[in-house]
Amino acid sequence: MKKDLSLAQRVKTLRLSKGLSQTDLGNLVGTVWQNIQNIELGKTRQPRFIAELAKSLGVSVDYLINGDNEVKGATNNSTPFSMVALDAPLLPNSDLEFYVVAVPKNSKLYLPDDATQVARVKQIFISHIS
Repeated sequence: MKKDLSLAQRVKTLRLSKGLSQTDLGNLVGTVWQNIQNIELGKTRQPRFIAELAKSLGVSVDYLINGDNEVKGATNNSTPFSMVALDAPLLPNSDLEFYVVAVPKNSKLYLPDDATQVARVKQIFISHIS
C-alpha cells in the first residue's frame, strides 16, 4: 500500500482485502461497527483501540497511523482460524461430523437421507493466532 493513504483509506482497504464487513472488524477489535465507520470516514483519526485494530488487520500500529512499514502477512508461526456464529446452539457430538457448506441462494443441496440441518451460519469471523 502507498504511504500517502490516510488512516481512513488504509483501514478500509485492509478491511475489504480481508473480506470483512465493518461489523466483522468491529467484533474482532471489540468495538461497534459505527466506530469502524467513523475511522473510515475520517471522523476518528486517533482511535483508542488502534493496537487492537492493527492486530486484527495484520499490520503494525505504525503502519496504520503513518503508513510506515509494509503490511505484515501471516507468518509461519501464525495459524488461521475461523469462528462461526450459528442461529442455533450446536453441541459437540463424537458420533457426528459437522461441515460448513456454501450453497448459492435458491439452489438445492442434496444430502444423504440420514443428514440433518442442525443450524444455519449467521456470521463468519476470520483471524490468525500467533
